[in-house]
Amino acid sequence: MFLDIGVGILAGIIFQYNADFNWYFLLFTLTVALLPDIDMLWYWYAKKHGKKGKQKVLDNHRSYTHYPIVYLPLALILYIYFGQNIATVFVLLILYHFTHDTLFIGWGVKWFWPISDRSFKIFPDRNGKVTSRLMLSWLPSEEGNIKEWSGSSDWVKAFYMRPNIVAYIEYPVFLFAIYYLFVTVI
Repeated sequence: MFLDIGVGILAGIIFQYNADFNWYFLLFTLTVALLPDIDMLWYWYAKKHGKKGKQKVLDNHRSYTHYPIVYLPLALILYIYFGQNIATVFVLLILYHFTHDTLFIGWGVKWFWPISDRSFKIFPDRNGKVTSRLMLSWLPSEEGNIKEWSGSSDWVKAFYMRPNIVAYIEYPVFLFAIYYLFVTVI
């Protein structure tokens, strides 16, 4: 999450290099970098209000907002109405987010949905630590086994609330992005 915010801010600054700074564009890049995680809003709401499982479409954090093909129509609409540059930035940031969610701590991405319902994760973690295993792949029916194998269903606590390799990467990128924003723009 912190890495996504940092990358969104940096992309908003970098893609505006040699142009007048536009806060709306920065908001766009930040939003796109976080867009696949919009399902977390429903997930947290459902969890807080006891609605988990009542609406199968968004009952966990890895719903349709984490299926890459879903974003192709959005990229096409952006291309038609706003041009190639905006559509390219959109695609790059969405691909970045899915790559980030596929590597290390992410709960995997269904890269080939709707052809396959299989999730993929590269260099998966176990008990909050990155393993030497190259790849992990599973079907929805196997997700319970994957959560048991990983030993950490609470990824926020495992990766953001204690020192680990992921925190050592995410926090500095986030802090650098905030610093760079203030130094170059404000």
